[in-house]
Amino acid sequence: MKLRNMTYAVLVLFTLGICAAQTADTAPKEAEGRFFHLAVVVKEVDEGKVLSSRTYSTTLSTLKTGNARVRTGSKIPVSHGSGDFTYIDLGISFDCRFLGEIGNSLRLLVSADISSVAGNSTEPSPGPGPVIRQNKWDSEVLVPIGKPTTIYSSDDLTSKRKMQIELTATPIAP
Repeated sequence: MKLRNMTYAVLVLFTLGICAAQTADTAPKEAEGRFFHLAVVVKEVDEGKVLSSRTYSTTLSTLKTGNARVRTGSKIPVSHGSGDFTYIDLGISFDCRFLGEIGNSLRLLVSADISSVAGNSTEPSPGPGPVIRQNKWDSEVLVPIGKPTTIYSSDDLTSKRKMQIELTATPIAP
């Protein structure tokens, strides 16, 4: 009886040792997180034909604090008439925050702000400053890993054109 209890005790300790070793092997990998290359493509589309396309890229970590920010653009001066100017930021602003992995997809919180001067910059403005076009959007998205996915689409209010944002998340090998 004592031999049987001792055998069970040895088996339990052996099993616990294997589990602890497996946990120790995987813990550093989980603590480091995985890294993904994010490619964000902003497209202007007219009746299915891509008129312009711009690509912005960054890297995102799957750590709980993993986030990525992309900013690019220009500051446009707007005159107040008496020699004073105010500068308006125009361009793109993307924020991506990792929320989790679900199967073969990434769950992200994405914010986008895309702004530009409307029309031709040589045309006179109808008011004291330029007309600014802006698309602002934020949402949780589920993006299949390695597959380009349209995460935003919006009609232009003054034409038949559309703005689309496509996101691709590609794993970076360690």
